[in-house]
Amino acid sequence: MAKHFALDITEDSLTWSRNSETIAAEAALDGIYVVRSNLPGDSFPAAALVLAYKGLSHAERGFRDLKSGDLDARPIHHRRARRVRAHVFLCMLAYYVIWNRCSCQRHASAS
Repeated sequence: MAKHFALDITEDSLTWSRNSETIAAEAALDGIYVVRSNLPGDSFPAAALVLAYKGLSHAERGFRDLKSGDLDARPIHHRRARRVRAHVFLCMLAYYVIWNRCSCQRHASAS
């Protein structure tokens, strides 16, 4: 909020005024978000980047389901990289089986 007000503080007074320019500049961006990437624009177009960003919610839901839901995976601490990779692989494989089972059930009930 401080960026939207100009303050004048003296020993015996305090005055403030609204900074119309910063308020208007921020209002122009209402409802807009910016996606920044280090990928070259010619190999990954902006529309594909936005689509990938919006698809992150599916990945986040998957990780949330890994921790709760049917899989009920709990934190397991591994020290060796090989074991960490194996653990992640098994969790992802189990999640795929659960996801595939749910998607098959949806198709069966739709028929």
